[in-house]
Amino acid sequence: MVALAPIASDVDADVVRAVEARQAEAVAGTFLVSSGSVNDQDGYEAVAAGEALEDGAMLGMEFFVHGAIGTPG
Repeated sequence: MVALAPIASDVDADVVRAVEARQAEAVAGTFLVSSGSVNDQDGYEAVAAGEALEDGAMLGMEFFVHGAIGTPG
């Protein structure tokens, strides 16, 4: 379940290649999107450095990460 929205045509080709390479790593399981350290909106460490959320935990997250705007619900 790794999909990206289309990348804008004005994005630098090197950036597009880097994003596509990281996506391939996520698909292969060699890059964990949910790896820590991850803080929630209030600054609380939700995922410790060196840890990663399992798929089920990531799909059931009941918090927004630091910098996200809104209210989880």
